[in-house]
Amino acid sequence: MPPKLSPERRALLAQCVEEGWPIVEMARTHQLSADAVKKYHPEYGGVPKAEAAKLGAAARRVSLSRRRNYAFA
Repeated sequence: MPPKLSPERRALLAQCVEEGWPIVEMARTHQLSADAVKKYHPEYGGVPKAEAAKLGAAARRVSLSRRRNYAFA
């Protein structure tokens, strides 16, 4: 069962939802479970899958380029 949140933490979580944070990032940053985020904001689906895929692809490209730069240094 997800923990009960104080009003301050609920307000912080609501602000993150308004800013469009991914559910996993909110849970990790605020040391909650993803279920707790979904409990207090059940309508929130997080980042759309197409946008998440683009962000993931960009992160992989950056990671790959860093590995290449360090491998040949």
